[in-house]
Amino acid sequence: MTRHAIQLLIGVALGALAFSCSKAPQAPQPKTVDLDKQQAAKPAPATPPAPVTPADAPAAAAPAAATPAAATPAAKAPAAPEEPKRTPSIALHLSTPRSEAFAMPDQGKKAHVQVTAVNAMGRPYASLEEFFGARLLLVVMRSDGSWARIFRTADLSKPERSKHLFKLVFERAGAHMLSFTYDPPDGPLVTVPAYIDVNGKSKPAIALEDRSLRYVGPKTLEVALAAPEGPLKVCEPIAIATTWTRKGKTLGLAREGEGGPTVRYVAAHMGLTGLVLAQSLPDPKPEATAGPGDAGTRATLRLDRSGQYRVIATARAGKREVTALFTLSAEGEAPAAGCPPSP
Repeated sequence: MTRHAIQLLIGVALGALAFSCSKAPQAPQPKTVDLDKQQAAKPAPATPPAPVTPADAPAAAAPAAATPAAATPAAKAPAAPEEPKRTPSIALHLSTPRSEAFAMPDQGKKAHVQVTAVNAMGRPYASLEEFFGARLLLVVMRSDGSWARIFRTADLSKPERSKHLFKLVFERAGAHMLSFTYDPPDGPLVTVPAYIDVNGKSKPAIALEDRSLRYVGPKTLEVALAAPEGPLKVCEPIAIATTWTRKGKTLGLAREGEGGPTVRYVAAHMGLTGLVLAQSLPDPKPEATAGPGDAGTRATLRLDRSGQYRVIATARAGKREVTALFTLSAEGEAPAAGCPPSP
């Protein structure tokens, strides 16, 4: 065999080997395909190639004609959330006589509660209207109603900024509600609640009765509340009056100015959701009073939601302010527009 024949045989063998290697099956490799680029690089052929079918396989049925899908309307973009409506509020700062740094109050120690009435833009009001014998009203109540007090001021610490510093002592520890009420020059009364914890040894919460009309306080103080019998209805006017005694003798109550009230009442909803204000009516007729010893203490409450109320009554006896606590309950629902105004 010549040299050229041997080289030819070797070339054919190598070619056959290369052909057999190119036909060997390979495991498919995952790929990431950019269809847009692929279509741009390779224009679609005019006649698509026929699929390869093994000889012993049954003939494939002709594909059904494509049915165009119904057009789906484009989803609407979600509406932008509405910005919460701004309303008048307060700026609140709690501290102690020893430091201006913010601090929760301690049971039995003096606390400073500084509040500023601000408008819907967060700016202090230049002035506040007088209501309920005050320009700012602060109602403090422990969450279970076991302790509550009313603080009023007609003379603000900084009237040009509608700011006032209340100085008080929290007699109980635990969760408390602070409710601030003021009358802005450009709208109705504003009541803003705040919730704080008073440091100290907290006693277990008490369960109030649905109706409690007698209060026994310190230094032999006893106060009785006269109210209608039977269940009280939401929005209906409720005539009340109180009798104040000490050691069995009627307590002389001071009247606020000429023809002013002797007793002020605040009904605080036990859900801590609202307040109802009332004050004794001036110059009551004797036949309109609810019982002996209550002349000058009668008033009308209109409870605006169902549930329990802690009724806080405050009066001045001599140089001291005295407070009594009662419980009333109302049933029913108020109209959507709220209770009608008192006549």
